Amino acid sequence: MENIEKKSSKEHWDGSYQISKRDINPNWKPIYYDFRSIASVIESAIRGGNVKSIMEVGCGDSLWLPYLIKRFSLVGGGG
Repeated sequence: MENIEKKSSKEHWDGSYQISKRDINPNWKPIYYDFRSIASVIESAIRGGNVKSIMEVGCGDSLWLPYLIKRFSLVGGGG
């Protein structure tokens, strides 16, 4: 049980991301066909509703969450 508790702590995940080699581009946009197709569906849903906030479950290194927050001026978060 001790191992599970360590992996669920904020310190564990902060440390994991600090040593991660992935470079996340804050200006990422869906430019390839597959990403544009996904973006089209998500953006239509956002435009079609009175959406002010967004949450992505399992968003760890997400490209989508920052992109959608920035594009639509949303309040957002994830976990």
